[in-house]
This record gives sequence, C-alpha cells and structure tokens, in this order.
Amino acid sequence: MNKKIPAHVALFTLNLLYAISYFVIKSVTPTFLGANGFVLIRASGALVLFWIFGALMPKEVVHRSDYKKFAIAALFGVVFNQLSFFNGMPYTSPNYSAIIMTSTPIIVLIISALYLKESITKNKVIGMILGGLGAVTIILQNEVTKDAPNPILGNILIFSNAANFGFYIVYCKPLMEKYNPFTVLKWVFLFGTIILFPIGLSDLQESSWNFPMEIWIGIIYVIVGITFLTFLLNMYSIKKVSPNVATTYIFLQPFLSALLSYIINGKIMDYKSIGASVLIFTGVYFVSFRKSFNR
Repeated sequence: MNKKIPAHVALFTLNLLYAISYFVIKSVTPTFLGANGFVLIRASGALVLFWIFGALMPKEVVHRSDYKKFAIAALFGVVFNQLSFFNGMPYTSPNYSAIIMTSTPIIVLIISALYLKESITKNKVIGMILGGLGAVTIILQNEVTKDAPNPILGNILIFSNAANFGFYIVYCKPLMEKYNPFTVLKWVFLFGTIILFPIGLSDLQESSWNFPMEIWIGIIYVIVGITFLTFLLNMYSIKKVSPNVATTYIFLQPFLSALLSYIINGKIMDYKSIGASVLIFTGVYFVSFRKSFNR
C-alpha cells in the first residue's frame, strides 16, 4: 500500500469541508455576526481545542527563536487570510470563491521554488493548467448574481486569502518537520487569537447572540470542521507530501461547490461541469501521482 494514500484521503476530506464552508459562512455573516467577530470566534475556539488535545501529546521543547516564526505564521495563516476570506464571502458567491482559491497552487509553486528550492517540473505545470481550466469551466457556467452583490471587492479579498494561505503553507513546512502538528498549531493559533482580539471584539459586543439553532450549528462547524479538523489534516498532509501536491487538491473545490449547489439549490450539473471535473481530477493526477517527465 502506498504510504502517501492516507495523505491524499486527508486532502480530499479537508477540501470537501472547505467547500461546505462557503455556504455555511454566507448564512452566518454578516446577517447574524460580523465577519471580524466570526474570525475571532473561529480562532479562539480552535485555540482551545488545539491546546486541550496538544496536552495529550508528548511534550516538546520549543526553541525560543521559533516563537517569532509561529507569530509570522499566525499573521498569514490565521489573521490576514481569514479576515480576507470572511470579509470577502458576503460580497461574492461560493462558486466565485472556489475558482479564486484555485490560484493557491500557483502561488505555492512559485513560493516553494524560491523558499524551499523545489523544482518546477513539466508535470506540475501541466497539472496546474488542466486543473485550472477545469475549475474555470465550472465557475463560468454558474450564473450567480444574487449571492454576489459586489463580486470585484469580494473576489479581491478571496484572492488575498488564497495568497496569504499559500505563503502560510510553504512557511510552515520547516516547522512541521521540526515539531508535531499540535505544537505548531497551538502556538500559531495563540498568537493569531491575541492579534485578532482587538479586531473582532466590537463585532462580538454588537451581536445580539439570539441565533437560530442552525446558525449555532454553522458556527460550531466553522470552529471544529474547517478550523480544527482541516488545519490538522493540512499539517498531516504536508508532512507526507510537498506543499505543491497538498494545494493542488484545491482544484476539487469548484467541483464540490457545484455539486453542493445542485444538492442545496437543485441546480443540475451539465456536460460542461462533468468535463471540467475530468480536467480537475486529471490535473491532480499529473501533479500528485504521475512520475515526472524529467529524468
């Protein structure tokens, strides 16, 4: 059995969780809770979980010089990217968000080449192009206007999320090789929560907190599903595969988003969506599984 298969299963799972989150976040913010406050709740809730479960892990000594690295990782992986994402979602559609997120592998590919000195092979380029074409095809055939009141602003913010997350993935690779995931995540989220506290506090004070049950379920899902679980799955994955392989799975999000749109809104996937899905899976195959042409 290929030892990397669990990592690929983890990557698929976390991208499914992310695809669901597009719809959940839009249902909560800004109607019931301000975006900045939602980000603070997400970070602080995940912080508690990471420290509780981290206490069950073997204790690791953190080198003093690495605290600064954890703080930098928090800025890009918890603060900048999440503020961009949660503030951008109310202005654009889940499908637009999904396509913009597919720019992350391109960003990671460039940063990895510069920061980690990883080579850019023909297969990686082919995979990125195929996956990108598939994602674009899915999004362009979804005509959404009601959920995108200001798509330009929303899309710029979602792209900011993708860029910051791409840097975070690459920057954390050396830390993940040095420490276990809980050690990295509990410190990253501690610094992130401290930074976010003054930013999101006013939203929490202004909220009525009189939420319907489904909104509370959505908030819990964001804390546990797309923060605690996805960050763990991400950290586990990039210990087993390269950041480029991990982020290539983002190409699945437009397909999953379109599938969820059908389930939620009854929109049927046409032949374009099916063809685009084939392109996406082919792109993932070229980047993740197929041996390089370069010998």
